[in-house]
Amino acid sequence: MKKNGKIINIGSSVINLLPEGESIYAASKAGIISFSKVLSKEIKKFNITSNCVSPFIVNTQMIKKINNKKITEILQKKNKQKNKLSEIYNIIIKIINDNKINGKNFSL
Repeated sequence: MKKNGKIINIGSSVINLLPEGESIYAASKAGIISFSKVLSKEIKKFNITSNCVSPFIVNTQMIKKINNKKITEILQKKNKQKNKLSEIYNIIIKIINDNKINGKNFSL
């Protein structure tokens, strides 16, 4: 029996903006991204892949608690829109269906 598996972690591309007041969030998401990349090397021999999907901003309960002005400023600074769940879903499906994707961070 051949064993295999996939680990898909969720990071954040917002950390690239170094958001003021979000140091704990930024540190934890940066850690997840690095963890996924290093883990991918360690578990490759078991036919297990490890990747990370890092959306920008998605409408979640956490985002709704942040000052809307702050969110607008971030979106304008990067000239971006909030990510749709379908964008995240499509990347995850791509990772699931392709056994060659390993050690990647998909920054949306």
